[in-house]
Amino acid sequence: MLSNDDLRFFLVITNSSSLAAASRELNVTPPTVTQRLQAIENKLKVKLVNRHPRAIMLTDEGKLLSEGAKTVLEQLNALEENILNCKNDVRGKLKILAPFGFGSEYIAPIASKFKWKYPGLEIDLMLSDKPAQKTARKSWDIIIHIGELSDTSMKLAVLAPNRRILCASPKYFKTHGKPTCPSDIRNHDCIVLKENLEDVTMWRFRSKQNDNVESIRITPHLISNTAQVVKQWALEGHGLIVRSEWDVIQEINKGLLETALEDYNLPNADIVALLNSDQTTRCARTMKFLQFLRNELTPIPWA
Repeated sequence: MLSNDDLRFFLVITNSSSLAAASRELNVTPPTVTQRLQAIENKLKVKLVNRHPRAIMLTDEGKLLSEGAKTVLEQLNALEENILNCKNDVRGKLKILAPFGFGSEYIAPIASKFKWKYPGLEIDLMLSDKPAQKTARKSWDIIIHIGELSDTSMKLAVLAPNRRILCASPKYFKTHGKPTCPSDIRNHDCIVLKENLEDVTMWRFRSKQNDNVESIRITPHLISNTAQVVKQWALEGHGLIVRSEWDVIQEINKGLLETALEDYNLPNADIVALLNSDQTTRCARTMKFLQFLRNELTPIPWA
């Protein structure tokens, strides 16, 4: 089977007055040209060129190959140009996977704005409280992730910082008091959210004064895989929760939840985008949406 290089080589032969002229055009020796031509003829098992001392003449088969080579290479160039245009044009299907709560609150509205900006784009937004399986990640252009990341094989782009906060309702603190140090938490009722395969019963506190870390293993009495349920239980006074700032800051500002252990930091849960491709091979729709996300989340809308 002939290759594209074979076709390009033969077109040089076709447009040259002699094999010597073709060798000068290709910057190779005349014997190399002769050998390459013979190899193509052997592949096709036909004679393509009649050699004369000062000129070459195409056989009927050679003329047929020359005309076909022009058509094939023109189509190939057009295909490459169309692909390059697609890479620089925001079209096609943009597939996004995001956590249910954050996706509903922030990613869905941002995707809506992006769709208005690029009406020819198709957006497939999937919201889920379950982590994406590694085997399924190739099917997504962008995965929005919050919290610990067990799989580091994907490209990561930080979209926005996000603190974790220990809090409970005023009703709960009125009854049980506020913890004054991390070890006090063992005597409190705790509520946890199961997500991202994290060890949700290990709460780690870093002192703002001396940077010491204290890890507390809790025994939760309420557990759910849905963030809204966990927050509602806390609002009703059932116990302490550790939640992302974006999720509880409004309730804190309204006095519906109160923070505790303000002299300690919990591990951050930054909002990140996970991507399968690097920047050089990323299509335009993915690159544009990634930048759009960063712009929409700057400044931080929940801060």
